[in-house]
Amino acid sequence: MELISAEGTTRPTHGHDITNQSRMRLSGVGFVAAALLLLFSLFEGPAASYAGGSGSGLFAFGVRSGSALSSPLSSGSNPLIYWSELEPQEGVYNWSVLDRAIEDARAAGKRTVPRIVTNLNMFGAATPTWFFQVPGARYYYPSSSAASKGYKSPVAWDPVFQEKFGRFLSALGERYDGNPTIEFIQTNAGGGVYGEMLLAGSTTYYPAGWTAAQQKTATRYWLDRWRAAFSSTDLAFMLNPIGNGIAEEAVPYAVSKGMFVQVNSPWLGAASRSLLAGAANSTRVILEVEDGGRSATGTAFDAMVKTVFGYEFPIDYLMLHLKSFTSSTTAATLPAVEDQLRSGASSDVPVEEPISMNVEAALSEPEAALLVAEAPVADAPATEAPAVTSSPALTSPVKGSTLPGSTVTFSWTPVAGATSYWIAVTASNGVSLVSKSAGGSGATSITLTGLPTEGKTLYVQFSAIVNGAWKRYNTSFKAASSGSSYSTVTEPVATSSTPGIYSPVRGSTWPGSSVTFKWNPTPNATTYWIAITGSNGVSVVNQRAGGSAARSITLSCLPTDGKTYYVQLSAYVAGKWTRYNYSYKAD
Repeated sequence: MELISAEGTTRPTHGHDITNQSRMRLSGVGFVAAALLLLFSLFEGPAASYAGGSGSGLFAFGVRSGSALSSPLSSGSNPLIYWSELEPQEGVYNWSVLDRAIEDARAAGKRTVPRIVTNLNMFGAATPTWFFQVPGARYYYPSSSAASKGYKSPVAWDPVFQEKFGRFLSALGERYDGNPTIEFIQTNAGGGVYGEMLLAGSTTYYPAGWTAAQQKTATRYWLDRWRAAFSSTDLAFMLNPIGNGIAEEAVPYAVSKGMFVQVNSPWLGAASRSLLAGAANSTRVILEVEDGGRSATGTAFDAMVKTVFGYEFPIDYLMLHLKSFTSSTTAATLPAVEDQLRSGASSDVPVEEPISMNVEAALSEPEAALLVAEAPVADAPATEAPAVTSSPALTSPVKGSTLPGSTVTFSWTPVAGATSYWIAVTASNGVSLVSKSAGGSGATSITLTGLPTEGKTLYVQFSAIVNGAWKRYNTSFKAASSGSSYSTVTEPVATSSTPGIYSPVRGSTWPGSSVTFKWNPTPNATTYWIAITGSNGVSVVNQRAGGSAARSITLSCLPTDGKTYYVQLSAYVAGKWTRYNYSYKAD
């Protein structure tokens, strides 16, 4: 083990020696938990550009190693590690617990979702003791139990905390940003207990002098600091609806920074559901549903799963209790649970009509048309089905017909047992036009506006969730022919001096099920996103491809069926997406 000072010098201490650990600044926050098989060793030099995560999965909450990494049903672990462990002396860093966690996950072929904690409330202290000895450092006790035990918590807007933890955060990012073993990091940007926004269970225990304006400003400050430290690693913001419009302002701000959103409970009130539903079309959604072990196994687990997938928004990740993986009866249900996540990949679903494509274009759209994730994926390929109540189907307009204009009302017969519906519209060149909730259990129609009217084929995927599982219906229509289209401009094949994907070469055959897409940067881009769509308009991949420094992403489990697929690389610049569109043949 090494203790590394702020200046980068090292001095040995007693304890475990991490092989090849050096003063190199590796990319990515270290923790234990899950990692896909990597192409290089974590401890053999600086990390390569961020490869992106799988986009969904089941992770074991709170554990750093052990059963969660050995279970074939888990994507990895979700360890909670304390600031006090990582900076035991001011300016002297002990990264061993993070390094060991990352190495354990990497060796297991899984990924990790770490969380840095500064505030534990009644369960202990997570901020180092030296911090509270700094002159002027503020603290508070988030509960009577914490006060009786002396468990101090820092104040998010305290200038001393912002200086000291901010410096630590910069060192953390310098060492771990872009680490390919990290799926995403759960931030403590809300400044509250366990990394959430909630400062205490009652305003009685809030820091002295608290105001809603102070907390709003501090939350934005820490969201900015986390994103600055981790420009090439996905981040999650853990929210609580706490009144005064704090969460309502913070969530869209976090999403604008390219962050995921998370709630640490399976039992969501109307405010939480509204915030997650509003963000789901623009980012990933995470629920921590370990519920203290109370619903970890058996019928209680089944009821909890049914509840969370009954909410009217898609879910990308679940953080489960370890018992959910170790109980043989409950573990047997986990593949079906994972199938209900909004996945980063799906099967190619056939449609009847032959398709003519033109994807030699780049697309720039207004902020109102931000990139959206695809509708949830079913167990098996779906086919167009008749309009019956046992499975989803659109009754109007008639499939294959010409739409009446840019505003279209899609109608359906209620599906027995359905708790929510979803609709997605994709253009003939693979560009996602619409992906949104179509209403709750009583919904029978949705009106979409702004659809193109240039006479080309549009692909519509209509989904219903029944008994916790998504069922899908795929069809196509001809757009009206009044001449209006989604904006496109001609874009030449990328070279060493032009933005966009240059490898694989546009129009080529990708080499197999694992493909590395490389691009030249778009000036001033802060985030990249990649989407792959089949020739029938069905999404195969839709995920963040990294921050401003990202120049490539390796995607696994891509189709190898010889069909045409459409790749859309999007760059987020000054509040708008610039999109580059390509076509390839699968191997």
